[in-house]
Amino acid sequence: MEAVKLVWVMTAICVVSSVAVIAFVAPDARREVVLGMVAPLAVALTTLAVVGRAHRRDPRQVTTVMIKAFGVKLIFFGVYVAIVLSTWSLQIVPFVSSFVIYFVVLHLTEALYLRRLFMTALPAPPLV
Repeated sequence: MEAVKLVWVMTAICVVSSVAVIAFVAPDARREVVLGMVAPLAVALTTLAVVGRAHRRDPRQVTTVMIKAFGVKLIFFGVYVAIVLSTWSLQIVPFVSSFVIYFVVLHLTEALYLRRLFMTALPAPPLV
């Protein structure tokens, strides 16, 4: 249930922050800000779902799943950025800024969630 709540919170924060940036900082860069936010958010949400499912099935397999997910993310982000920059007439700086900021913040959020997930799954240390 905690993961579902996190999904909604992450989505809401991304949408609200992108609307605020468009309204107050870069009104002429709507597409750039939204396109810079969409892929990192989609990947973060997908990662939470996949890792959460793997953890429920067998916590020992989470590392393997995360390594495979890293490879898929690497390819996906490379293709996404290449397609967006080659097919859309975008301002580069707002797009890259938006992409990098959302990418870093969402991955940090994922890392904190995974830390909490693993900490709750660990057995209590033995009393000496």
